[in-house]
Amino acid sequence: MPVEMFRNLTLVLLVLLVACMPAPKAPEPPPAPQVVGEPKVIALRPFGLLADNRPSTVAGLATLTSYSNGQTLLELSLANLPPNLSYAANLRLGTCSNLGQVALNLGSVFADGRGVGKGSTRVPTSQIPTERATVVVYQRDVTDPKGIGGAIACGEL
Repeated sequence: MPVEMFRNLTLVLLVLLVACMPAPKAPEPPPAPQVVGEPKVIALRPFGLLADNRPSTVAGLATLTSYSNGQTLLELSLANLPPNLSYAANLRLGTCSNLGQVALNLGSVFADGRGVGKGSTRVPTSQIPTERATVVVYQRDVTDPKGIGGAIACGEL
């Protein structure tokens, strides 16, 4: 058998061998975090005065869902907010009648044109206080858009 024919045959066999090999598998993605326990739902009730000095009628829910990756999703859903504005929220130690220091900043809640607001944030579960704590929603200070005004909704964990 001539050498050139032998090389061509070897090349064809090598190509066929490589073509028949299974493709390498992509690494398995890590499993998605699983919910741990039941979500905790807290009623947020009207609290304090609105910027125009009317009593607050803002109410809603705060839902805390813990996950196996050590994170907790905190979702806020509110109604009766003055429309088209942004509100601040935090988790404080204490009760609605005796607010303590801020434990966690929960970000902003944005009210649509109907006064319905939603917001969510993920925090390490280890940062959620195990002692008495309260979710508080604040109106923005009208004189300082980055500042926080008075509390308008509150709910105890």
